[in-house]
Amino acid sequence: MRILITSDWCIDAVNGVVTSMLALVKGLRQRGHDVRILTLSPNNFSYIDGFVYSQASHSCGFIYPNARFSLHMDSGIFRELVAWKPDIIHSQCEFSSFPMARRIAAATGAPIVHTFHTDYEHYASYCWIPRFLSKAVAARIFRSTASHCDALVVPSVKTASLIPLYGIQTTTSIIASGIDTSRFERTLDSAERDFMRKKHGIGEEDFVLLYLGRIAQEKNLEELVEYTARIRRKNLVLMIAGGGPWLEKLREKVEKPGLSIRIILTGMVEPSHTPDFYHLADAFAMPSTSETQGLCLIEALSSSLPVICRRDKVLEGVVRDGFNGFVYDDGEAFVKALSSLMNNPVERRQMALNAGRTGLLYGIGTFASRMETLYSDILCRRLGRKELAV
Repeated sequence: MRILITSDWCIDAVNGVVTSMLALVKGLRQRGHDVRILTLSPNNFSYIDGFVYSQASHSCGFIYPNARFSLHMDSGIFRELVAWKPDIIHSQCEFSSFPMARRIAAATGAPIVHTFHTDYEHYASYCWIPRFLSKAVAARIFRSTASHCDALVVPSVKTASLIPLYGIQTTTSIIASGIDTSRFERTLDSAERDFMRKKHGIGEEDFVLLYLGRIAQEKNLEELVEYTARIRRKNLVLMIAGGGPWLEKLREKVEKPGLSIRIILTGMVEPSHTPDFYHLADAFAMPSTSETQGLCLIEALSSSLPVICRRDKVLEGVVRDGFNGFVYDDGEAFVKALSSLMNNPVERRQMALNAGRTGLLYGIGTFASRMETLYSDILCRRLGRKELAV
């Protein structure tokens, strides 16, 4: 199949949408499909680089950090993609690139599949939208997008449960985003691990609890710091790795005197180095309840890290309490879970093995195969309708 993937995010952006999109592209291309990407460029110029078509765009960082928008489509890019005649257009974002996807679909007759990655209610604070209006705004965005699509995809049961609440009756397919698990399966050798730990001032006997991801208010990191500080153990280190709009505010909070634990803020981590940070740690924490899937969680599991996660519907079928990690509802449960991992190395090693097996279920091959089946079903239904019409 000829498959066009569209997105508002530049392909070098660091977020879950881009991670999911690039994993899908890699998986589909490995299965022999001709895949191209239409996205926004990081500047005011349109250009084509291999199979990536970048549309000139403008910054709208005042709404959300690193976000960009475009109000038109480059005529040269439009003509080339229409001449290519995609069989399927798979949209990943609801804003600038979606009208482009619709325009190409109208010119070629290609059906549009759309994946809802984001629950916008959790992002109202970035747009200065009052909380009571955020659901109405999200509902309008979701309904408008859904009305122009042939099929809808969501990455988790949690996201699927939101769709009817926004007044959308269209049946959705739940297809978990995949990652390139091979990136996380290779462990650091002892020399590499020792080097990295010394680089960050971590001792040989220290226990490292890692959060790796975007540093943003909705990620609930202040609570993570508070709960971790309740365990007064000299060998406990909380490492928070990543960049984001809340990094400096978090730094102000954790650098205040009186905290009973060591906290390391690494700042932005290059994507090529993220596997090293997972293998540096002893356990992974996910305190957020704003995730629609949580790809960092999948990365941690693929790295054979036991996880400690805030209870959330997105975890259903992924985190099994006492098997590959723990789920907590409050500070008491968090302290109990982390203490158990610190005090029982044999149990932790078994959980690490179970985590690694769980991560394998989310490889790009499985992800691409399930999307391929959906695309084929849509095209077969279209073909059947045409034959009936004849």
